[in-house]
Amino acid sequence: MKDLRNLPVIPLIKTIRIRFREIVDYYLYIIFTWSIGIGLFGIAFFNGLNIDSIIFLSALNILGIGTFVAPQLCYRNYVLQSARMSTRQTLTTFYSNMRVKLHERPISQVDASKNLQLVGATESLEGNINWWIYDLSDFVIFILAQVVVYGLTLLQR
Repeated sequence: MKDLRNLPVIPLIKTIRIRFREIVDYYLYIIFTWSIGIGLFGIAFFNGLNIDSIIFLSALNILGIGTFVAPQLCYRNYVLQSARMSTRQTLTTFYSNMRVKLHERPISQVDASKNLQLVGATESLEGNINWWIYDLSDFVIFILAQVVVYGLTLLQR
């Protein structure tokens, strides 16, 4: 994910979403297999769920939760950069077509969020941007992974 943040951003938000789906699927596979490993670890070292086992399994599970959240944070960063770039390009084209020369101040994140409807209108007829990379099935897999972490240790009895 760290290396992915350094790649150039393209100003097409739907294309970014499509390309990020492969990464999200890979990370969901990682979190699910990590959860199975934690559950097997719980079976090997604990006799059911108690305070000690819940704390230890939760500490290991935090890495899996971080793995689930990382693609969303990276995707949101790309969407913001893409929105800024699209806004800048749209305004430049608009000004050149109108033969107006304005010296715009640098577009900040706040300005980009104000102009997101303009960016969305240039990209699609709907005019809105989907900030979430995850679908309902992704959340089901995440919840199932959490059930596996604690369920295997609980079912050991």
